[in-house]
Amino acid sequence: MPADPEHQQALPDDPGAWRRNGTYPRHLVVRGRLRILRWQCKDCWGSPSPLPPDVTSHPRPQTFRELVTDLYVHCVSFRGLSRLLALLGCGVGATTLWRDVQAVAPGRAPDPQAALPPWVEVDETWLSIGGEKRPVAMVLGPQGERLDLRLSRPGVDWPGWFTGLAARKVQGVTTDDDLVYGPALEAAGLDRQQCTVHMRRTVERHIRSIDENALTHLDQERPPEAGPRAPAAKGAQASVAPRGTLAQAGAQSGEPQGACFHQPAGGLVRCPLGALQSSPGPA
Repeated sequence: MPADPEHQQALPDDPGAWRRNGTYPRHLVVRGRLRILRWQCKDCWGSPSPLPPDVTSHPRPQTFRELVTDLYVHCVSFRGLSRLLALLGCGVGATTLWRDVQAVAPGRAPDPQAALPPWVEVDETWLSIGGEKRPVAMVLGPQGERLDLRLSRPGVDWPGWFTGLAARKVQGVTTDDDLVYGPALEAAGLDRQQCTVHMRRTVERHIRSIDENALTHLDQERPPEAGPRAPAAKGAQASVAPRGTLAQAGAQSGEPQGACFHQPAGGLVRCPLGALQSSPGPA
């Protein structure tokens, strides 16, 4: 990587911008189309991206940070917002937007009255609240975005919470196989779909917990082995089972080796196996 040419620093009047291995201080917004060019600093071996000559930078006002926070509260991700701003000619990274939200409202929760997608996912996790791990129920959207939080302490009103989600346009919920969700979702009038991953884990857990002695009764349910066939009465007509049925398959399995059945249009004929093998096939 070539060394930095003369006078190609991002902000010559701000030496700190060069030492931070970045293009500009974090309190600035880049406006205009960017052309990423990198040079390596001889002192810190960093590779900053200087601003092109036709690109200017402006400080981000407080109204800009508040707008970013409002969009984040209404479930617009940082990366998505960064792409939207890039289309408008404003280059702001997702990390910078995250710092803006932390500076404006670090503890602000999503809007509890905002409309939700028709189908959401609800799962519980453990989060540190006030230095103590506590269970928290989280509502996630189709793309995994966080839509709502609820402290799932013992005795929580699950039907009331799901009824509130139904009032926010939710029609169905994907959950794990916890028994607490079923009656609550039914009381709220929401459809439920169990998560395939959780269902698979539950089945695997049940399979591992099965005792081998509990499977002995399955041997008693198997049908008995077919014994030798009694010889048919002389002159009696054998009953013919329909082709492709289990009865016909069982009848064939009871015959001695080297013989098979062939059923033409006129009836059932028993012939040696070698005769069929040597006979020409159909034209």
